[in-house]
Amino acid sequence: MADIFISYVEEDSEVMTALSVGLEASGYSTWCYERHSVPGPSYLAQTREAIEQCRVFMLVVSRDSLGSTQIDKEVVRAHETGKRFLPVLRGVTHPEFHARQPEWGQAAGGATAIVIPLGGVNEILPRIVRGLKMMRIEPSTALEATPLPPPQPASSTRLVPESERPVARESPRPSVTLLERAKRLITHSVAASQCGHSDTVTQSRGSNFGVRLPSRAEVGFILRLLVVALLLALIAALVIAWRLRSSPILP
Repeated sequence: MADIFISYVEEDSEVMTALSVGLEASGYSTWCYERHSVPGPSYLAQTREAIEQCRVFMLVVSRDSLGSTQIDKEVVRAHETGKRFLPVLRGVTHPEFHARQPEWGQAAGGATAIVIPLGGVNEILPRIVRGLKMMRIEPSTALEATPLPPPQPASSTRLVPESERPVARESPRPSVTLLERAKRLITHSVAASQCGHSDTVTQSRGSNFGVRLPSRAEVGFILRLLVVALLLALIAALVIAWRLRSSPILP
């Protein structure tokens, strides 16, 4: 479907071409017999279909077209299908137009005509485009070139499964030497035995280094290890003393 159908006679081909090219440069699609008809089908059928599908019927009025039977048929068809008229006058005044073809004027209704000046069609093209937009005839090519935005989803929030959620990592605790830990274990075990604690020793919130206090079972295990270590050290000392005593003394 073309935006604008241009009705003209062969003598006005130059004006038709200038109008068609200029309007297409502004984004409007046009239909002219010389530029857009196809060979084969009847030109009457092609013309009738183009008139029925257009949005604006642009009528090039000249002394040659005022006496054309074909233009008269096109005007009647455009009026019957309720098209909006845009008369373009070439070498014809308004009174002459309405005097020679009163039926055309009646079909055009109150449409304002525009006269082609001596400078040619290019001088009136901006006014024609403004007139089309005032009639709310926007370029169909511009509308087609503007894609509609894709539909937005109702909600973009996705529930994250428990297995995909990040695991919070604990900050590393300061390292404590084995000797210091042993000292603390012994100290806490003595305090726990004096205070009568049952199984575990309560951890103080303000303790240095954030060390977890051991249970009573852990303290007992460490004490047993210390006793075993002391016994082994004592046995080693006795063995060394016995060897020194039994070895012969050199002169």
